Amino acid sequence: MKFMADKQMTANQTGEWGQFWEASYLSPSPQFMAWQIDLDGQPGFADELRSATGRRHSCISGAAHAANVSNGTFDECEFRHFSLEKCSFTSVIFERCRFTSATFNSVKFSKCTFSKSHFLHVHFHECQFIDCQFINLSASAEHLSFGSTSIPARAFIGALMTNVEALPPTYTEDHQQHRLLRDKANLAWRIFSSNERNGDIDLHSEAYREFLLQDLKWRIANAAYVTRMDSKSVRIREKRREFKYLLSRFRYKTDKAFLMLAGLITDWGRSPARAFAGLFAVIAGFSVAYAWLATSGGWQDFFGSLPTAFVKSFSNTLVFGYSVYATNPQSDLDGILMALNAGLGLLWYSLVIGALAQRAVR
Repeated sequence: MKFMADKQMTANQTGEWGQFWEASYLSPSPQFMAWQIDLDGQPGFADELRSATGRRHSCISGAAHAANVSNGTFDECEFRHFSLEKCSFTSVIFERCRFTSATFNSVKFSKCTFSKSHFLHVHFHECQFIDCQFINLSASAEHLSFGSTSIPARAFIGALMTNVEALPPTYTEDHQQHRLLRDKANLAWRIFSSNERNGDIDLHSEAYREFLLQDLKWRIANAAYVTRMDSKSVRIREKRREFKYLLSRFRYKTDKAFLMLAGLITDWGRSPARAFAGLFAVIAGFSVAYAWLATSGGWQDFFGSLPTAFVKSFSNTLVFGYSVYATNPQSDLDGILMALNAGLGLLWYSLVIGALAQRAVR
């Protein structure tokens, strides 16, 4: 292992550290010390991180292999031209760090905290994030990538933010928040695609949920608002008033409502049993309704009608198009009940098949 002697690095020409919208942005920039690592399974790197002060105001570059690090802290550090392979980090804190050019291969992060940090040109390949905390992060949707990496989508996407404390005069907070919705949708898709390749059904279902919801949030916002420059070259967000966009918003909001209902019923693909329970509840509920409708009086008559009512409900729920009852309603109310029965049966049947297929392919 070799450590290059620390060399002081000056701030950039503007005196700022990063871009104004980054979570880690600082102005003026701290003075950084260059720290270059060349590590091949030696303990020195870990020892350095276990020191009382950790690393602060360091620009870290180089490569590390097979290092196991615990209880270290990176505080206002920049990872530039940095590569890790087959390493593990346990209870390590990354506080206001910038990952401007970094590659992580087969790296395991356990109980780590990423706070006020920014990810630019970063690639995680076959990495794991276990019980990690993500707090106030920013990321480049174009350059942050994940490959076969296990990461909790809801926690990571939920932590993404845009820094509005140092907005230039030509930007508005509404404009930046609008762009953030687009970036969240793009990154949610990348995480979902990455989690799709691992065997954790919970992470996969969570990533699927997060992608669908973030994508719909972005579509609703994009149908509601447009960003442009005003006469003073200020980037602003304006409400769309054209009728076609009103229709788009209604459609996307309807999609979101049905999506939330389907997710509630199947626990986002994790629970076929919950979908089956709902299907049986539909059959049982309409069995009672049909028996009540056929009853001429008394509980004995009601219970006597239940077996026939159950067969009718079962048939209408699962095979309405082939049911002998479909074309022979006993009354207008019976026809309305059968139509509702068929609709709910189709909904639940599709959810059960979808949840089973999700389980089967995992």
